[in-house]
Amino acid sequence: MLIEIIKFILYSLAIVIISKYILSETIRRLAKSLMLDHKIVGNIAGISTSIPELLMVVISSLNGLIISSIYNILSSNIINLMQYLITIKLNKNIKNLKNTAIKSDIVIVLATIIIPAIIIKLKINMELSIIPLFIFLFI
Repeated sequence: MLIEIIKFILYSLAIVIISKYILSETIRRLAKSLMLDHKIVGNIAGISTSIPELLMVVISSLNGLIISSIYNILSSNIINLMQYLITIKLNKNIKNLKNTAIKSDIVIVLATIIIPAIIIKLKINMELSIIPLFIFLFI
C-alpha cells in the first residue's frame, strides 16, 4: 500500500512538472513568438495546465475509479470558482460581476460543481458510459 502511495505521489508530481514547466512554457513561448493577444495566450496556458486533470479523469475512470474522477472534477471546479471570485475581489473588479460574460462563466462553473455533487448525492450508478459527461464537464 505504501509503495502505491509513493508511486501515486511521484506520478502526480511528474504530471504537474511536465504540465507547468514544459508544456505551459513551450505554449507561452510559441504564442509570444506568434505575437498572439495576451488573452489568447492565457486561454492556451489555462487549457494546457488542465491537461493533467483530463488525464486523471480518463485514466482513473478506465481503471474503475470513476468516483475519483467525480471528486477531482468537483474539487477542481470549487477551487477554480473560489480563485475566480477572490481574483475579482482582489482586483477590485466587483462591478464587473454585472458583465454578462462573467455571469455566464460563473453559472457554468456552478453547473460543473452541482452536477458532480448530484451524482455523488444520488449515488448514480458509475459506469464507463458516464465518462463523456466527465469530459463535457472538463471542457
